[in-house]
Amino acid sequence: MKNFYPDSLFSSKILKAIAFRIFGCVLVLVTGTSLLNAQPFQKELPSSAFYTLKKLPSGNLVASGKNPSSEQVVTGLFSPSGNLISRKVIKSGSGTLLFDPATAFNQMIVDGDSLVFNVYSSSSTNGVNNMLLKTDSLGNASWGKAYKNDSAHLTPRGGSGGLIRNSNGDYVVASWSHSHVNGSLDYGGHIQLNKPDGSVVWSNHYYTGFIFLHAVTESADKSYTFIGGTSNPLVINTNDAGAIQWASTYRVGTVANELISIVSLPDNSKVIFGSHIEPGVTTSRNGYVLKIAADGTVVWAKSYKFGARLDYFYNGKIAADGGFIVSGKTNSLGAGNDDGLVVKLDANGNVQWAKVIGSEGAESLNDIEETAEFVYGIGTTGTSGWYVATSKAAGSLSCGEIAVTPVVTDETALVVRTARTYVPYSYATISGDNLTTDNYNIVPELMCEIATPLNWLSFTAEAKNSYVQLQWATENEVNTSSFNVERSADGTTWEKIGFTAAKGNNKNQYYFTDNAPLTGQVLYRIKQLDKDGNYAYSKTEVINNLSANNIKLYPNPATGSHVLLQSATKIESIRVLNATGTVLISKNAVNNTIYNVPVSGLNAGVYLVKILFKDGSSEVKSFIKQ
Repeated sequence: MKNFYPDSLFSSKILKAIAFRIFGCVLVLVTGTSLLNAQPFQKELPSSAFYTLKKLPSGNLVASGKNPSSEQVVTGLFSPSGNLISRKVIKSGSGTLLFDPATAFNQMIVDGDSLVFNVYSSSSTNGVNNMLLKTDSLGNASWGKAYKNDSAHLTPRGGSGGLIRNSNGDYVVASWSHSHVNGSLDYGGHIQLNKPDGSVVWSNHYYTGFIFLHAVTESADKSYTFIGGTSNPLVINTNDAGAIQWASTYRVGTVANELISIVSLPDNSKVIFGSHIEPGVTTSRNGYVLKIAADGTVVWAKSYKFGARLDYFYNGKIAADGGFIVSGKTNSLGAGNDDGLVVKLDANGNVQWAKVIGSEGAESLNDIEETAEFVYGIGTTGTSGWYVATSKAAGSLSCGEIAVTPVVTDETALVVRTARTYVPYSYATISGDNLTTDNYNIVPELMCEIATPLNWLSFTAEAKNSYVQLQWATENEVNTSSFNVERSADGTTWEKIGFTAAKGNNKNQYYFTDNAPLTGQVLYRIKQLDKDGNYAYSKTEVINNLSANNIKLYPNPATGSHVLLQSATKIESIRVLNATGTVLISKNAVNNTIYNVPVSGLNAGVYLVKILFKDGSSEVKSFIKQ
């Protein structure tokens, strides 16, 4: 018999959602089981549209975006509990600051205590130029530098895209530009390596037409892979000096598809996230994930269809378990218009869970970050930003969330890879820009609220003579309706063996007796059922060596000349073995339920008693001889 004692305080709270309205930008917090007191949240910010989210060394999170009504860069600094610490608007002294929403999902990085942004500036004097901004962690501007071709050519142009900090601490830029070298239609992708002070190491423009670059990743082999394209998706792989090693487009059959974000895996393979028009259904767009090897060979490609309309995948990140978590939006289902989308995939692209989050407005979940306790995300709702909190598990829903299961189609055979060749044109000129920063403070407004979650105080399971006694204690049962008692022999398949109604809001104690326990190892848990249909589980308790024969062996440790072996079933024979398996005592034809095992001749140590019963079954018990 094994006793399990209660924890002094078992407070594994299943966090649910509290949402607040400030008027604006979206940060989505996806939570799991947590011991934290902080609650999930949903918040908005006025005059903001957020596209990129990053974790800071302090533990806070920072989001970047723009002011939809004016050409300014906006940052929002948030605590892990969702509080707005500061909101900054960065302005250009010589014109306006812009970025392309279609390519802005990776436009900010964290460099120690600084933030770096890939944007572009526009002025009547210098035209439109790609630009890097650097600020402190609060969003206060340090410097801005614009990049263009030399002044001998016509008005240069450049746009924003993705940005990473490489393994050497330098900045790698993916964007677009228009050099005017070959006339008015020489638009194309632009890649660039900058030192942390903004100086250029190398800078290359490629005449890719209107295939602009959205994102970049660095692989373990020090190569860079750039992606882009909204109809004919392009992947360019370069060495660490920016020279192209291979370039290819990847189409799903003949339909248009776009690549938005990319991650590198330890084996130098890459996983790319985006969307594509469904083959044969031009009114439907599906989420899309493509995995390629280091040389660009297609490993697998999968389509994710949530409904008959438009589904988009935006930012995909490597999850803590080695799979992927993806942000996006859908108008195929949900509360109405566009709604945010969170999808958890395993390492092979299989869906583990997916949720639609939103209201009757138009929401988009643009970027996500995972911590030890949460997954955070940001996006937009209408012309504002948006915060959402949702549990990390598929079974817990709040604030109008919908659990969804997309139709996943393997499209590896449909992917058409076409090799491309591009000749670079280098930029060299840098101009500075005077920047100013304004601070805006906003007070949240409550948007929606889910009842404070039940708190588990303890849960124990104890084996008695022929039964198992379960006991649990809770408090704060505001939204709890009942409890199911569940049992399993393997931890995978669970059966309901009992039910009890919740008593109410105060601290409560519950008891349940399993009068017909399983033999061997048995697992028990309590399923908490809420009034709103949500549910959560207690911790799992394990009972070992339950036996239908109800064997007792005592005293244990043995201090005298015998130990008493007692069973509910008649014993046929016994064997006493030492730690090496040598049989020291053997007794046949016992034909009784009680037997005194002689131990006076045994040395101090641990021994096993192998018992054979009349019905042919057998068990092994251990005892200590002192």
